Amino acid sequence: MEAPTGGGIELGVVQRFVDAAVDALAKAREEIDALNVYPVPDGDTGTNMYLTMSAARDAIQDAVAQQADLGTALVAMRRGALLGARGN
Repeated sequence: MEAPTGGGIELGVVQRFVDAAVDALAKAREEIDALNVYPVPDGDTGTNMYLTMSAARDAIQDAVAQQADLGTALVAMRRGALLGARGN
């Protein structure tokens, strides 16, 4: 994954980061689920994190498909994460 070089955030870099986060959570979700995560040891923390990031990814992908600029895409990603959030 490339780091931004122009002193600002680049939409493509954000998309690659979100894709990498979703992929990593998909691979680690069972291991995270098995952890006793305080204060709510409910056994689905990894799944909840994965679903939240997946919703954020889907929202930013939809925004980009609609030709959104960086700010609009980030707002969509934030809203997607909020609405897709699971757990506590």
